[in-house]
Amino acid sequence: TFEECGNVSSGSYCRKAFRVIINPATPPGTYFVNSTATWRNNNTYINSTFSSTMIHVNPNPQVEVPEEGIENYVIHNTSKIVGNFTVKSIGNADVQDITFSIVGGTLPSAWVSFIPSSISYISPGNEVSVDVNVTVPPDEEGFYWANISVKTGNDGEDWLWLNLTTGGIVVDLEAGGPYIRASLPTVVIVGNVSWFYGEPIEDASVSLTIYSASTPIKTLQTQTSS
Repeated sequence: TFEECGNVSSGSYCRKAFRVIINPATPPGTYFVNSTATWRNNNTYINSTFSSTMIHVNPNPQVEVPEEGIENYVIHNTSKIVGNFTVKSIGNADVQDITFSIVGGTLPSAWVSFIPSSISYISPGNEVSVDVNVTVPPDEEGFYWANISVKTGNDGEDWLWLNLTTGGIVVDLEAGGPYIRASLPTVVIVGNVSWFYGEPIEDASVSLTIYSASTPIKTLQTQTSS
């Protein structure tokens, strides 16, 4: 920058300051800011003085993960990639030894795996996408949540959230049924078929088999709408 002091009387001074802004991606090293001041005496002779300020930029590895999290559902007894997130190096040095884990919450860590499972390093300005795979055991139904920890060997750590709903097709029979009507020799079974997550089941096929002891007597089937 260029600034003027104007006339400076004897015994007075003109003070100027400069600000140095270092971009986070500036490579480590030693840098110099040179300052030159020139002035004119009464005899019109131009004088000049020079100074240099030394600035040291140290290695500064930084990792960035997205603020938004992952929300999905998985049918029990299945495995599914529920989403992904990116890990980005935004500093001026490699981000090293990056690991992932489930921190807190109600989601069992044994259900979750990451692809890749870890990252040895990410060089400045680059990023890596990580898939989150969830395997739900049989008959696990409910809402689960947890934080995904992204931790680096450079002692940095960040989090994003993971919300997961698990379940499958649920059949609820009416209390007291099945039963036989008093007026007619008819077996009556009343119940609801639903999808745990709350979304409709498209064109569900419902089968009902009637047994005498262990012998199947009759099978009834119906096709439902949503």
